[in-house]
Amino acid sequence: MWFVLGLVSLTVFISYRLYRKLHWSWGWDNDHGYLKAVGKPYKLQHQQDKNGTQTFRFGVVSPKAFHFRIKRETGWDRFAKAVGLSVEQCFSDPEFDEAFYVVSDHPALAKELAEVAPFRAVIKALFRDSNLIKLTCEGQHLVGQYKVKSGEPSGQYWAPAHTRIIVSALHEIADTLSSLPNTGTTRDPHVWKAAFLVSLASGVLIVGALEMFRLASIHRVDPLLESWPMVRDSALFSLALLAAWLVFTAAWLRGSSHAHIVMGEVLVSGGLGLLLGSYVFARDLNCEWDDASATIYQVQVTAKHLHRHRKSPDTYSFSIQPSVLALLPASIDVTYRDYVRYNENDLLELHVKPGLMGYPWVSKIAETRTW
Repeated sequence: MWFVLGLVSLTVFISYRLYRKLHWSWGWDNDHGYLKAVGKPYKLQHQQDKNGTQTFRFGVVSPKAFHFRIKRETGWDRFAKAVGLSVEQCFSDPEFDEAFYVVSDHPALAKELAEVAPFRAVIKALFRDSNLIKLTCEGQHLVGQYKVKSGEPSGQYWAPAHTRIIVSALHEIADTLSSLPNTGTTRDPHVWKAAFLVSLASGVLIVGALEMFRLASIHRVDPLLESWPMVRDSALFSLALLAAWLVFTAAWLRGSSHAHIVMGEVLVSGGLGLLLGSYVFARDLNCEWDDASATIYQVQVTAKHLHRHRKSPDTYSFSIQPSVLALLPASIDVTYRDYVRYNENDLLELHVKPGLMGYPWVSKIAETRTW
């Protein structure tokens, strides 16, 4: 049940993230903003993390045809271009080309950036604010994201005068994009591939985190006789799968501006998600799909253990001694019900199955009257 539920959840999360990447509106259809600056609508989202870092996102309505990101160029961007992994279009402006990286292969956007100096000037003016992280256009909104570190002044982003400057610039960019001809039939040819791979990475991360939460807080009993072999093999499998995923991403997006950006997302989000969730997924598959008959071992409970945890529920285990020489561990995890039901020196039956993937596990614990 849990294995199938995990696959269904992964599919749902990937589909939702893909929808958000390609079609999501910040709010609802035809929503033009709830605030006004210089007579023009905009949206503002403010967040502050536990370290005091504040994020401001200013958004205005933009054409649906455009999906791009403009950010400051980094060493990783320059390396990817140097080795031919990613290809950024040139815009006939060395200052712009060297300072910024445009994650887009939309021909109309590239043509406008290359031929219209005032269009580039508006973008350069916005980025004179060192707190501006990126300009993003996804779905129906053009968003400028500002990040202010703890201790730095942030009052200017609440000030009407500064807000008017930001909103006016965003509207000028959005209006320019709206005026371009044939934008409804011309799109970035690589954007859906990049969106799918990023959505896949996000879905894997979300499901991996949920699986770890289930392991720690809901399904706390590990039925495997020895968990380390599966932990090791799952980690190795995750690393191999991640390497193949990165190679596929590089090959599928090579020659676009997205390749190395998406590879970074896959490495961080996808890699962490695989490491978090692979063991739980493998354990579910090993146990839930095991149709083999169980081998019954008689054991004696030699000690009971209560394990208290600061940030997760308590767990329970028994130290055991088999009646005959058997390849059993010195202790097994048990449920709270079994913990209170059985006492030291009780004789129990362990029903052990071989596991679909070859990792033995305890399918049942029962009391026995014979030794």
